[in-house]
Amino acid sequence: MKNLDSVHKFGELAAAIAVVLSLLFVGYEVQQNGVAQKQLATRSLVRDWSDAVATLEDPDLACLSHRLSADAASLTIREANQIGTAFWRIYKAHEELHYQYQQGMIDELVWNGFRRTAAETLSTQGMRDWWQSYRSLYSERFSDYIDELITETPLVTDAPWLKMRCDDAVGEEYWN
Repeated sequence: MKNLDSVHKFGELAAAIAVVLSLLFVGYEVQQNGVAQKQLATRSLVRDWSDAVATLEDPDLACLSHRLSADAASLTIREANQIGTAFWRIYKAHEELHYQYQQGMIDELVWNGFRRTAAETLSTQGMRDWWQSYRSLYSERFSDYIDELITETPLVTDAPWLKMRCDDAVGEEYWN
């Protein structure tokens, strides 16, 4: 009986060790799954944002984007609506990125690149005016984030590219 009791206790110990190892393995798998989900979410959201920004590859919209930044008052109603809708789409994608970043689904290094892009875009008065007219179409949290970003970003008023027209050659200073 003593032998059977020792075997029974050894079996319980082995079972307890197996349960602990199983829990450690499950924890590891959950962690790995979380990393994979984060990578998939980032990839998908970056693709959505890239698709939205790709609308500005159209030469006419690219020119409207420049004119919005440089001289928004020169836009016609049709042009203002066209470029306004294009930026609405871009900032809707940015809003989703912001939400997912806050949920921990976007890596901070990736997020900081989008944050810098938004700050650069919002550095002109024309884009700030656009934001004020479209602000109510976004969540309060995202709107507060963009308002804070605008507050932190210096207003660009004298950059040489602001004086250029859409078909002007940019020259070397543009890239510096």
